[in-house]
Amino acid sequence: MLTRSKPLHQQVEEFVRGQIASGEFVPGSRLPSTSALAKMTGASVFTVQTALVRLYREGLLDRQANRATYVKGEKPALTCAGVYFNRPFARADSAFYQVLGQELRQRLNKEGVKVRAWIDEREEAEQSEPVTSLKRAMEKREVQALIAPLICGNDLKWLQEAPVPTALLTTDLSVQNRVSGNPRKILRLSLMELKKQGCRTVGVISNMLMQADLTHSVALDFYRSIVDLANELGMQIRNPWIRFPQEYTPHLAHFGYEQFHALWDLPERPEGLLVYPDGVATGVITAILERRLNVPQELKVAFHANDLLPYVCPFPATFLLTKVGSFADALVRMIRTQLEGGKVRPVQIPISVVREGMDPFSLTPEG
Repeated sequence: MLTRSKPLHQQVEEFVRGQIASGEFVPGSRLPSTSALAKMTGASVFTVQTALVRLYREGLLDRQANRATYVKGEKPALTCAGVYFNRPFARADSAFYQVLGQELRQRLNKEGVKVRAWIDEREEAEQSEPVTSLKRAMEKREVQALIAPLICGNDLKWLQEAPVPTALLTTDLSVQNRVSGNPRKILRLSLMELKKQGCRTVGVISNMLMQADLTHSVALDFYRSIVDLANELGMQIRNPWIRFPQEYTPHLAHFGYEQFHALWDLPERPEGLLVYPDGVATGVITAILERRLNVPQELKVAFHANDLLPYVCPFPATFLLTKVGSFADALVRMIRTQLEGGKVRPVQIPISVVREGMDPFSLTPEG
């Protein structure tokens, strides 16, 4: 769209002014990224940056603390938010995300915010670009902010470059606007609790090392954390006692069931066991009952649990409890902060310890 009739940066300035005048770029809203503007105008990123500096000096734009650029004017009220899931809920490991999606909708609706959901049914390799209807909705500001509770990694680039505030549920350390669980704290609290109960040896059953959305570095960090924390606490841990899948599996309960039987068939077994995350727990509980183990005399167990995904545990255990509502609150708070021009930092969800209970969902958690 650019011509040689006048300087390129001047033409980009006129384009941005025109979009503001027409209402395409709403006062108070976040301006598209420089790369997005370069694509819109056909200019280079450097030319766009030059034009934005001039518009900023004129007082038409405002650069906020999070380094995003906004159109000056009254900040718009949040009236419509999008929620993006990178896969359908039919898979066995999607229960947490389905419940979280319901919590997000309830919280936003209660605040008078309309919610539109996008469930991406494409193959993960095809998700390097946003769904067409979602892209259009963001560009037209029909969606003012986007929450992504379930991503795969291929979609990370366009999510970070989205023209609206975003909040992502991810363990990727490169993402500033991320909300995540706290597996390292779960590890530490679990091992400390097991040590208090007299355990000198410990094992772990977890699919954390092979979750689809984890990078290799995060998985390796989790493994090292297990070993380092056990050594720090003076507890013995051996590789055969760290049970994780050799390839990604969505069938968490079945995985937990098989891995506990394999662990208990070993000639030497640990005195304590951490099971993480909660989806793995039901399979481990079934296997323990089949073995007719006397818990906690023969084995002491620490289970992860989410408050809105209850399961039955008919023997005493320690539970590391997280609240689904805490994830929803943090994600909503993150998009509101960005919409208001504030700076966001990564958020890790707190964990509560329930000691020696058979039903973590009916007891009062300890801090």
